[in-house]
Formats: sequence, C-alpha cells, structure tokens
Amino acid sequence: MSSTPHDRTFDTAHTAPGATPPVTPFGPHTPERPIARGPRPGTVVWGLVVIAVGVLTIVVSTGFSLDLELTAIIGLAAAGVLLLLTAVIGSARGRRR
Repeated sequence: MSSTPHDRTFDTAHTAPGATPPVTPFGPHTPERPIARGPRPGTVVWGLVVIAVGVLTIVVSTGFSLDLELTAIIGLAAAGVLLLLTAVIGSARGRRR
C-alpha cells in the first residue's frame, strides 16, 4: 500500500507506520464531555421551595399560629443560600474536569 500526501492529512505521530488513522465525517475524534446525570441543582432547590410552601399551607390551615412574614423571609434566604452553594459547587466541579 503506497502512501500519498492525501493520506497524510491527520496527525500520524501516534499511528503505526503504514497504518491509516481512523477517519470520521467530522475530522479527528475528540472526546465529548460526560453527560450530567440526575436533576439540576436549581431544580432541586425550587422543588424544596414548593414543598415548603405546601407544608406551610397545611400548617396554617390547621390553625397553627405562624408569623408568615418572618417565615417567608427565612425561606427565601435559605433558598438563595442553597442556590448560591449549588452554583459554586457546580462551578468548582466543572473546573476539575
């Protein structure tokens, strides 16, 4: 098998002499980023917010006395902190890849 300049379009430093590197329609193969598994952190946080609102609705409807303004402030602050933490953790994980 003779080698022509047309056969040398790919980097042949890592292939055996005389071997033809694999050809794909899009050029040399580049590894893809792994697909994230599971739900997104923001989705989990907002799900927890919805659950908390549901639980608070049940508690208030049973006649339990509750300061709703203070509860809303604490709940929103907790959701904000969770969203920030998940963003920072996700960013740190992304840099390690």
